[in-house]
Amino acid sequence: KMKCKRIILVFLLIFASVCLFSEEVKKTEENKEPIFTVITSKASDEDICKKIQDNKYSKAEINAVDSNGYTPLYLAIDCGKPKVLEFLLKKGADKNKITNIKVRDKSGRKILRCSPVLYASWKGNKDCLSLLLEKGSKVDIESDMILPTSDGITYIRLLLPIDAAFYNRRNIKFNDIHNLLSTKELDYQHYHFSGRKWSYGKYKT
Repeated sequence: KMKCKRIILVFLLIFASVCLFSEEVKKTEENKEPIFTVITSKASDEDICKKIQDNKYSKAEINAVDSNGYTPLYLAIDCGKPKVLEFLLKKGADKNKITNIKVRDKSGRKILRCSPVLYASWKGNKDCLSLLLEKGSKVDIESDMILPTSDGITYIRLLLPIDAAFYNRRNIKFNDIHNLLSTKELDYQHYHFSGRKWSYGKYKT
């Protein structure tokens, strides 16, 4: 009888410990700050990386997509945080994640289907682009873009990173991005605008 009581007591203690642990995990999950909020905070890159480490985000959370089509990796690019980007890559962020991102400029041009390298090129973020290329992100993934015309008609065309950088050249240092992409020794299809006419050409790097 004493032996049975001891066995029952042991099982009860184990059960209680499991319940307490589960409750602690639940509380931790409930108090966990969303990763998107962490990355867009005004904290230093080091503090953001520490928060990501402390919160122990799962790989699914690291690659989650928000309502605007951003993953944490895209947000790091958007905010110009290469150290955070590198940390996310170490934590399992998909370096080639394709997402339908909502990006529109003053001219009404809108990227629909985006890759990390293209987005870094569009943003003119040299450090983030350099890191992505170093880590082996693909540069030949075509994305979709809506282009409005003077007669109000919009149409979709495919574009590559060099195109995205060229379209946004007034807001970025285009030559820096071009020089980085040119190390890949690719012939990019380039789309020129002259006066009121659009014309295709080869932008050889």
